[in-house]
Amino acid sequence: MGEVAGTKVSTHRSKVPAIRFVLYSLLLLLPSVFSTFTADPTDIKILLVSLSVIAVIVLATVEICSTQRILIRCTALDLAVLSFLAWNVIMGLAARYHWASMAEVLRLMSYISIYAAVSYLGPVNDLQGERMAGSQSADKDAQHKATSRKSEKSRTSAQSCLDGGEKKFGGTFVTLIVSSVLPCLYAAVQRTGLDPLHWAYPSNERVLATFGNPTYFAAYLVLIIPLTFLVFLTCRCVIIGGLYLLLMALQHACLLWTWSRGPWLGLIIGLFVGFAVPILVYRREAFLKKYGAKMAIGLGVLALVTFLVSAKGGLVERAASAVRVDDPSNIQRALQWKAGWAVFKEHPVTGVGPGNLRVHMAEKLTPAFFRTGIATASEHAHNEFIEIGAETGVVGLALFVIILGLSLYAAARVSLRDGQIPGFTTWVLVGGVLGFLFCNMVGVAMRYSTGAVYFWLFVGMIGATCRDSCSCWTAKKQVSIRRISRFVVFAIVLLSVLAVGSALCPFISSIYQRQGDIFFAQGEMEKAEAPYLKSLRFSPNNVSSMYNLAIVYTATDRYAEAFEMYERLGRLWPDIGRIHFNLGTLYAAEGDFERARAELERAAAIDGLPDTWAHLARILMVLGDRRGAEEAARNARKSAKQMPHGLQDAVRR
Repeated sequence: MGEVAGTKVSTHRSKVPAIRFVLYSLLLLLPSVFSTFTADPTDIKILLVSLSVIAVIVLATVEICSTQRILIRCTALDLAVLSFLAWNVIMGLAARYHWASMAEVLRLMSYISIYAAVSYLGPVNDLQGERMAGSQSADKDAQHKATSRKSEKSRTSAQSCLDGGEKKFGGTFVTLIVSSVLPCLYAAVQRTGLDPLHWAYPSNERVLATFGNPTYFAAYLVLIIPLTFLVFLTCRCVIIGGLYLLLMALQHACLLWTWSRGPWLGLIIGLFVGFAVPILVYRREAFLKKYGAKMAIGLGVLALVTFLVSAKGGLVERAASAVRVDDPSNIQRALQWKAGWAVFKEHPVTGVGPGNLRVHMAEKLTPAFFRTGIATASEHAHNEFIEIGAETGVVGLALFVIILGLSLYAAARVSLRDGQIPGFTTWVLVGGVLGFLFCNMVGVAMRYSTGAVYFWLFVGMIGATCRDSCSCWTAKKQVSIRRISRFVVFAIVLLSVLAVGSALCPFISSIYQRQGDIFFAQGEMEKAEAPYLKSLRFSPNNVSSMYNLAIVYTATDRYAEAFEMYERLGRLWPDIGRIHFNLGTLYAAEGDFERARAELERAAAIDGLPDTWAHLARILMVLGDRRGAEEAARNARKSAKQMPHGLQDAVRR
């Protein structure tokens, strides 16, 4: 990782403002993307992230080649992040299912590019008060100004222990906070039942704003609310501060309306680490003296909003369900943790490879998971730490924990160094990261949405404070690229073209898949075929399109093509019970009852669902195995009784 350093006489126009513009645009647009009839909101967000990262890389390359020098300033946190990325790349190349591992590695590369952009080349004037581009004399002037500001702050620290915070982090913080206005207002509309769009979840029961899932929205708010609280504390204008306070109240109400229990606890962790820890550990009497009243007001508003929302009922019961052992969602998560842990124990050192857990999870899930009635398959372990351990082994998990440890260390060092806004700001960032990760110990907002963008953005801002304050653990070296600058430009342009293609193809595939899904849901199977085929043309490993296309072929009596599609699915995802169930029914329709029996028995061993046992009982009766048929029928009735949502119709005879 490196940052741009100018020559002695620099006349080029810096691209750093353009990079900052791209990052700010990404932060503003990412939460505001709505669902459409042709594309899923998460797919649109992923495309937006990919194109923004490509633009940042191109602009950074042009900047570096214009100055023809790179000043490498590498901290211990940078080394940990790079090591984590390198290990994921190595494990991805060694993974069994490359279609899954390469997609995950590319996604991680884009997220860490955001880390580098924010930490090195992004809104650096907000983060460090330095200019990353320009002449060496400009760098010296910036350092001189920074020293002057430090001296001035030292003289006025008794008056304000938070002065200067908006100059250091204001631009990025305000952008993040402003970007939450539209989603929160939209969530309030959803709460009233006036949402014109139709979502997978009932949006008037659990608001999801523009995120497509209540948990994703809640995890996002866990990161944003502490920032809003901090900016409210540091705002000197009464009117603007009041607006921040009102926005924080709306954000907190939206968090409660998501009915997501993990993020509720995550917010408590974020606020405690961000504000209580530095106050308790470093005894900031000046902070409490000047900002204690505003902090009490902010906490009072949060408590008032909690009381008003809980007054309508259901909130306390929902929170209490987090510790109920008979709650179906708790049972489901526990079984997913157990399955992910089983994968980790089989591959403790290297893991199964990035993105490969989704394939290996199926063989470890017990029938009890499917009898919860919540899902017929699972692609995740519902715990980020288990997923990292299962996919990259103890090495990858250790590197990830080191990243978190170095972030805490950075917050402690900055607080000890000056005790002013950088210390509290870094603690708020660390608190947001820890609160967000707690959400992902019981959810999937980081891995299966764009939540990782915010995680690595926050880690990048922590990295910026490391570079600004912890010079004793920062290595510096200036490297000239004058002779190879043209080759660098050519390589970056070529890689950018390939990257744009790799970002657009899955997005176009998802658009055609969505069109096929509309026809599929309406029962127009013949019309659904063409969009699914186009979807697979742009993304041959689109499992959802394959699965539905196989059902289309079956419904239109094109059994040979259905068999071929199921065989492709089996190679990509060998242990999904529904695939074997569908194959069993397909073989039965063809009159091949022996193969139907084998596939249904395999499906029953995987998920043990009532309809699987019921179909197997009928096949065994046809084959003359009356005793086996009676046992399968008993298993069907037993399985149906164990499911909270019944499925009794599948076994009525």
